[in-house]
Amino acid sequence: MKVDKEDFSWAATVGLISPEQAEALWQALSNRASDRPQFNLANVAYYFGALIVISAMGWFMTLGWESFGGGGIFLIASIYALCFVLIGKNLWFEQNLKVPGGLLFTMAVCMTPLAIYGLQRWTGVWPQGDPGSYRNYHIWVKGSWFLMEVGTILASSVALKFVQFPFLTAPIAFSLWYMSMDLTPLLFGQTDFTWQQRLLVSITKICGSFNELKIAVKFY
Repeated sequence: MKVDKEDFSWAATVGLISPEQAEALWQALSNRASDRPQFNLANVAYYFGALIVISAMGWFMTLGWESFGGGGIFLIASIYALCFVLIGKNLWFEQNLKVPGGLLFTMAVCMTPLAIYGLQRWTGVWPQGDPGSYRNYHIWVKGSWFLMEVGTILASSVALKFVQFPFLTAPIAFSLWYMSMDLTPLLFGQTDFTWQQRLLVSITKICGSFNELKIAVKFY
């Protein structure tokens, strides 16, 4: 059954509710409907644009990190993340534009592995030796990516605490997936490992993720 404003006006006319109550109810329902996620062209464009920005920033830094150096990468990624957060805060909290605001927070979180990579490149601190360029992060299984994944999960968790936007779980999901592979060389203390060892770590991580999900659902 669909209800429109004329139905509330009719209820006020026959004396079921007052005109003030009819207007208040209509405004409350309108605001509630506007907060619900909608699959429309505008939202598709928002998500598509966010994915382009996330991909472009990663590709840009992949090609140019040698010229910027570790400190430059860390500084640039941090500045971009801060700008995304400030604009996202304005859209989410002040203008009530949840989708673009939430996507900007997600974009800020996605700058975390790049910022941590720059910091590690700058300081030379790697859990298991220099893993190479940032391009390798999405290609090779290496224990030195571990801190980047932990940092991304923490950043996304903090963002979710203040902004309940479902897409913020995407960086957590990808980081947990990467971590299930990158933990293998750290746990076994070697760069060469068998598929059986990798399978053992992945299964253990999946079981742990289910427990984390139960805790998160209970907490929220």
